[in-house]
Amino acid sequence: MTRNKRLLLLLIGVGLVLNGCDLREGTIVYDVDFPNADSCDASGNCDDGTGGASSDGGSDNASPSFTLSKTTATVSETGSTDSFSIVLNNSPTADVSFSLSDNDSDNSELSLSATSLTFGTGNWSTAQTITLTGLDDSDVDGNVSSTVTVAVSSSTDTNYAGLSAQTVSVTTIDNDSAGFTLSKTTATVSETGSTDSFSIVLNNSPTADVSFSLSDNDSDNSELSLSATSLTFGTGNWSTAQTITLTGLDDNDLDGDMVSTVTVSVSSSADTNYVGLSAQTVSVTTQDDELAVTWDAVTSGEQQIELTWLDYSGASSYTIYWNTSGSLDNNSSSFSEISGTASTSCPGGAASCLSYIHGGLNSSAYYYYRIVANVSGKLTELSTEENASPLALSCTPSYTHDNDSDLLVYYDFNNNLEDQIDNYSDGRYDLTNTGGTIKFAQGCGDGLTGYFDSSSGYAENRNFRDNDSTVGSKLAAGNFTITMWVNADGDMPKFASALNTGFKDDMEPKGWQNKSQINIDGKGRIEWITVDN
Repeated sequence: MTRNKRLLLLLIGVGLVLNGCDLREGTIVYDVDFPNADSCDASGNCDDGTGGASSDGGSDNASPSFTLSKTTATVSETGSTDSFSIVLNNSPTADVSFSLSDNDSDNSELSLSATSLTFGTGNWSTAQTITLTGLDDSDVDGNVSSTVTVAVSSSTDTNYAGLSAQTVSVTTIDNDSAGFTLSKTTATVSETGSTDSFSIVLNNSPTADVSFSLSDNDSDNSELSLSATSLTFGTGNWSTAQTITLTGLDDNDLDGDMVSTVTVSVSSSADTNYVGLSAQTVSVTTQDDELAVTWDAVTSGEQQIELTWLDYSGASSYTIYWNTSGSLDNNSSSFSEISGTASTSCPGGAASCLSYIHGGLNSSAYYYYRIVANVSGKLTELSTEENASPLALSCTPSYTHDNDSDLLVYYDFNNNLEDQIDNYSDGRYDLTNTGGTIKFAQGCGDGLTGYFDSSSGYAENRNFRDNDSTVGSKLAAGNFTITMWVNADGDMPKFASALNTGFKDDMEPKGWQNKSQINIDGKGRIEWITVDN
């Protein structure tokens, strides 16, 4: 009994399998099966006889390799990113190191977040990510494709050491376009010779020289000059601005401030991105240096306006522009070659001034004025525009005239120059307006008045002859009376004629012989002058 128990314990301890027994004369025989040395269990795990298990992580039939999550990627020169990941397909027996490189030789298109990484036996199945970042450049190079190469750089696991490299194709989107920039689009110079400038620079690097032409529409070269009419940018200086200096030119014209346009355009380049670019312009104002005359005052009088202004240094004469509507320019009606009457009693308060009286005016209208000075043949800039309305006459006009029976001729200047007597009914003694346009203003005598100034010319009739048996002979015999009503302006020059019997070198006999005139003596008084020989 005791022996059987011991035998049973022994069988259990050594893992024997009892198949059966044969009882022969008290002798017990056992048949025991032991596992073969090269047998496999039900799970497929085999014993190689060394006591060690052969395992590849459950992938006995898989070859060592690695996988990229993508083979194409896109980034931009704006700095946008893309990424891909790397992972081993099988567990290595040792560390596997990778190198990552690209063919962007000048590092102008993209950057990689890492250029190497390593997988070990513990992280071989965990993907590692590489971030791609677009890089900006100044080239107008379009979208550029680069290749990122992923290769095993080292491993003692010979199954991985010889694996083929894999690649990712990366496109970098270009954000550049050909162009150029002007530092300013407006500039100001002066006829005194002052300067201004602007600069030109390319926006991006060209692939070849880019040449520019510069021109202006100052066709007579009277307003400005340019320091250069052409310039060139190359691949080495494209980002360095080049400066153009503008210089104002003097002229003798009363032209005010003038605006010219400088045009900058690409004249030639082998870089097709720059050929055909639109021209750009700079608007240049050349300030006139003919400074304006300063008004003292514009003062209303009866049917006249007195203009006073400050003397302009170096002026030989003045021109006064006027009209009854305003907006005067140097094409308006004018009184030219005016010297002005000097005065220290200036209505505007100046210590001294020059004056001119514009008379024969309509008291119901406004008159506008601008003045320029003539300095060495050069007109100054137009003055400010002033205006005034003349006063009405303070007298009460009477419209009656001499009705003597022997009246020879009579002119009432009632809006015409006709002889009102007209003894011959043929108008032979009517006056003709020569050298301007006479104005007819309200008068205090019979009819209206004829107003004469530098713009009105004069009225004449050359039919008064000595051999005329009527009017001419009576005048020649001195048997006549002339009645005139004359009111001289304050600025009437000395010897200004109110009536004369002939021009010095125009009528026979030549010279002053047998010529007489009623004129102003320089102090505003009327005088009679006659020369017999």
